[in-house]
Amino acid sequence: MQNKYKLPDYLRLNALAIVKSYKSYKKEVNDEENRIFSFGSANYETVGQERVYLPSGKGGKSSPTEDQAMQLEKLHTSYPYKCVQAVDDALNTVLKNYAHIHSEKIRAALIRSCECGKTFNFTYSGIDGLSRASFYRLKNHFLYQICKKMRFF
Repeated sequence: MQNKYKLPDYLRLNALAIVKSYKSYKKEVNDEENRIFSFGSANYETVGQERVYLPSGKGGKSSPTEDQAMQLEKLHTSYPYKCVQAVDDALNTVLKNYAHIHSEKIRAALIRSCECGKTFNFTYSGIDGLSRASFYRLKNHFLYQICKKMRFF
């Protein structure tokens, strides 16, 4: 059977690198979002019983909400955020025809397969009702979708 999701080696390696760094990128993005949304992230002074917010930037006055919006915009244009979104979107695209119970196992096996490489063993992945050939076809489709979402081609 011919594979319509065949990628050149350099694109395949780029997609695999994104999947390998997915967990650390996801943790980094979540930590940054939590930092932005936490109440202690704004610069303020306490005057009496009121908080007086200090201006941010170079002499300009802005509210903490504007600062959070600017920080979120900066985060959402960052490379780690785009990688996390690409992997999540690719997984949702590839697994849209599978039941939720099976899709969670397949999702974990796909990520583990990309992270482990040749040491990944399909027979121990615990996926019932999916052949080895179908799994690796899904993996190729997954990597293709990542390249498409990241606009590598």
